Amino acid sequence: MQLPTVDDCHRCELSEKNNPISGKGPIYSSLLIIDEHPGYDENLLKEGFTGLTSEYLRKLLREVRIDEELVYFTYLVKCKCSKASAVNIKACNNWLLEEIECVSPKVIVTLGQKVFSAYNFRHFYSFLDGN
Repeated sequence: MQLPTVDDCHRCELSEKNNPISGKGPIYSSLLIIDEHPGYDENLLKEGFTGLTSEYLRKLLREVRIDEELVYFTYLVKCKCSKASAVNIKACNNWLLEEIECVSPKVIVTLGQKVFSAYNFRHFYSFLDGN
C-alpha cells in the first residue's frame, strides 16, 4: 500500500493560499503522531514538522529514547491555518484515514485537544481492528 500525497489537494479553501503538507516517516511505523496543522515554517518549506515546535517535539522524543526516524508524523488538517475548522477537518479526513491505514501504527499520539476531540476514537479502534 502506498502513502497518500496531498500535493495537489483542492478539497477546501486553505489549499488556495497554502501548500498542502503530506505526512512523513516510514510506511510501517509503530508510532503515529498527529498535530493539528502545519505552521508558517512548514508551509514556507513545503515540508512537515520542520518548525520550532517540531524541533521541541524531536527533543522530547530523544529524551525518551524514541528514534524519530521510526515515527510517522502527520497533520489533522494538511494546510497552514490559524485554527482548524470543522470544514477543514472534514476535507482532510480521508487523507488522515488513508495514512492510518497505510502506516498501521500500534500507537497514535494526538498533539492537542483539537486533534484528540476531532474523532471518536472508538471509530479508530474498530478501524484498526478491521471491524
